[in-house]
Parts: sequence; structure tokens; C-alpha cells
Amino acid sequence: GTSFVHEGLVPFTEYEYRLKASNGAGDVVSNSIRKFTLEDRPSNVSLIQVLNLTNTSAIFSWQPPAVANGVITAYEIVISLDSHSLTVYKGLDRQIQIDTLRPYSNYTVRVTAYTSVGGTTGPLARFLTSEGVPDFVATPRLLTKTADELVFTWGETVNLNGVLKEYQLLVSSSSAGYETVYSGLARTFVIEKLQPFKEYFVKLGVCTHVGCSYSQQRATKTAETLPAGIKLPKSTSRTSRSIVLSWEPPTSPNGVIVRYELRRFTASVWKLLYSGPEFEYEDQGLQP
Repeated sequence: GTSFVHEGLVPFTEYEYRLKASNGAGDVVSNSIRKFTLEDRPSNVSLIQVLNLTNTSAIFSWQPPAVANGVITAYEIVISLDSHSLTVYKGLDRQIQIDTLRPYSNYTVRVTAYTSVGGTTGPLARFLTSEGVPDFVATPRLLTKTADELVFTWGETVNLNGVLKEYQLLVSSSSAGYETVYSGLARTFVIEKLQPFKEYFVKLGVCTHVGCSYSQQRATKTAETLPAGIKLPKSTSRTSRSIVLSWEPPTSPNGVIVRYELRRFTASVWKLLYSGPEFEYEDQGLQP
């Protein structure tokens, strides 16, 4: 025959051929010709390396395919989290840094090497980002209150970004200078020994082993109770038949004073003389 098919060659490799013709008189060899096989997809794409891992960033580095089978036109890096995949890079560099990872999350990453024919994907690399602080903390919810206690409860934080270390409940009477009154894993706490009818500011902290995130403060006032610190009224005689009585607000109102009541003891009975918001009353029609 006058043709020959050379099989089992390596893609994108140059081969040199010469033809030799022989007869009874001898041999004649032609000049040589050189020919490249066509490109193919790369093979033996290596595992991508994950370096300098933090809670939100990582450096990805990779080597060229062991057998390129052509000219590499691009590398594609795909990151996956919870069945959601995202192409984060496509180009010819062999090292990139990604700064948009989620803390404490299990990722997979793979590299695909391309020639003009197509691409081949390397094995999956798995990695876990380190812990961070929680994303968002909701304000605690007031469950019940009395004159000297506030009971708060709260739910689980959705995006912990790590392993829960503890909850913290902080309280202040001036929206500054918070005091931590609770640290633990329970999600209900009673703040005790508070002052009646006083505004307190409370916020919740949620902590991982890296640190804590805090909610916005919540203003809550304890319930009212009976007034305390009522002083004796002062009396002044203006005429022979009247007495002017005056008084001051209690030192501890423990709520909103709605009225004062003044009574006089007459004939073994306490008679109501006055009921209202004023601080003075003239008792008239008395005996000299």
C-alpha cells in the first residue's frame, strides 16, 4: 500500500517521518517531514492547594497539569458551599486569594485546566474556614417584670460562625457602663434586685471561641410599687379656725404619683379631707 496510519501517539507532540524505498539495487531515503498531533484535553490535573486559611479568606495555588496535551488557555476555579457552586476565577494565573468566604463553613474547591479542545477537572479539595464572631444578634425579649425583677429570654442565633461558647446578658441604668449579669448557655435569665419604676438598658451577647457579637440595647422599665419615704406634712395656723397643711413628694415615688390623700382623725374616724395632685390644703371650720 501507499499509506500508513500511525496510531497510539501522544497528543500535541511533534513527530518526524522519513520514507525509505528499497529494491534489488539498494535503498533510497527521503527527506524528513515533521508533524504535530492535534491537541486534546489535559490529563492528570493535580489537587488544588489551600493556603493561609482564615475565617473569611484563603489562598488557592495549583500546578500545571502533568500532561497538558496542548496549550493551556485557562484555569477555572470553582468553590462550592451547601450545594451552591460559584466560579471565582478564570484565567492563566496559578495562585489567587479569595476574601469573601463564610466563617466556620465547609467548602470544596476544584481547578479545571483548559486547552482549545476542552477542560479536565482535578480532584476536589475540602477545607473548613476558621471560626468568627456571630453575624447578627437579636435583642432579648422581655418575658415578665415586677418592681424589682426583669425576666428576659432569647432564641438561638442563626449564623453563629463558630461553636457557641456562651450567652451574655448585660444591663445598665444609664445606657453606658454595662455590667455583665449572666454568662452561660441557658436562654432565659432573671435580673434581680432592681429599683422599682426605673429604666434599664439590656443587651445580649453571643460568643464563639473567637469573640462576641452584641445586640442593640433594649430599654425596659421595672413595674411600679408603693411609694416610700413619705414625710410628715407641715402645718401652719393662719386663723383661729383653719390650719394650712403642706407636704413634699415622697423621696421614692416608685411610680407615677396620681394623687395625694389627706385625712383628719375626728371622733375615732379618719375623715378624708383632700384627694388630688396638689401639695397644700387648708383645713377650715375648726374650733378655736
